[in-house]
Amino acid sequence: METRLTSLEARFDAISPTLATHADIAKVESTLIKWFAGISIATIAVILSAMSFYFSTVHLGVTQPPQPIIIHLPAPITATHKN
Repeated sequence: METRLTSLEARFDAISPTLATHADIAKVESTLIKWFAGISIATIAVILSAMSFYFSTVHLGVTQPPQPIIIHLPAPITATHKN
């Protein structure tokens, strides 16, 4: 039993320096908070710009139909020959 405890202690002593400390976790947490805030702001900006574009192209109310295009052609010129 003593040898098993000694081997477990040796493993724990080898692994212990590689475990994350409180400072490491705090650094990762602050990085995650910054990413979350940045992505949230970017998402809100995209949604607002998409809504702005959509509502700028939508015309509310009844609009008049477009006026017809009328093209006036000049009268044809007839050639007269004098003899």
